Amino acid sequence: MSRRSALFGLFALLLLAGLASSAPGSSKDVVVQSVWAADAITIDGLAGEWSGSPLTVNGATKAEYAFRNDADHLYILLELKDPLFLSTLERSGVTIYWGAPGQTKKDNGLKFTRLVLTANQLIARRTSHGRKLSDAEIAVIKAKPMHTLLLYDMINKKEREKMATAKPTRFPDFNAVKEGKAWTYEFKIPLAKNEDQPFGIGVEPGGTVRIGIEWGGRMEEQTRQADQLMRSMAEEERESPFQKEQVRRGEPKYTIWVDVALAVKS
Repeated sequence: MSRRSALFGLFALLLLAGLASSAPGSSKDVVVQSVWAADAITIDGLAGEWSGSPLTVNGATKAEYAFRNDADHLYILLELKDPLFLSTLERSGVTIYWGAPGQTKKDNGLKFTRLVLTANQLIARRTSHGRKLSDAEIAVIKAKPMHTLLLYDMINKKEREKMATAKPTRFPDFNAVKEGKAWTYEFKIPLAKNEDQPFGIGVEPGGTVRIGIEWGGRMEEQTRQADQLMRSMAEEERESPFQKEQVRRGEPKYTIWVDVALAVKS
């Protein structure tokens, strides 16, 4: 092989590697206007209250999203209708990033996860976290065969540590509903950011913030934790729908970036 051919082949490989590492679903220079929320939005995972808000469609993933805000919160609607682009959504959850307009840094944000557990799995989870359950509490849990936990966690370790002494008055919230093969997510994130609100976005109405919406991808850590939990459970529990779900390696991760111009009260 000639030196010229070798260099061309190396260039082709580097180009392919660069294309493969690009995040599917990413979008640049998109600016979306948030709509003022005259009334507080009920975070129930349903899109009924969003009828007056224009939806933006991400061409790469066919995801639809919209934003509303009031003086205290940013509300986000995310609809994923094409199962081809769900990836590992049910296990990965959705991460919402925020930062300066035009940037795509993943320094700050919240990871929202919907976890479905059997009664025994929920008991095992809570006791493994050091919580001692009374017989009455165990009976209440076992009265339902399946339980859904809606969890959120800060991705910034330093900000997460501040929660130990913080006294927040507003908290993040989310919900998700599956209809057929489509998912609808609703999120509520506080705007104010200070010592008592470490998970706030840090922007006021009238300002602009960069928002990233991410889901899917490899689930190595979550898979390891699920495997440990499964090994600790009785044989009859291992056939639950939660445990039957297998997470494949190499699943794509989708990230949508958009600048959001927050509305002001008219």
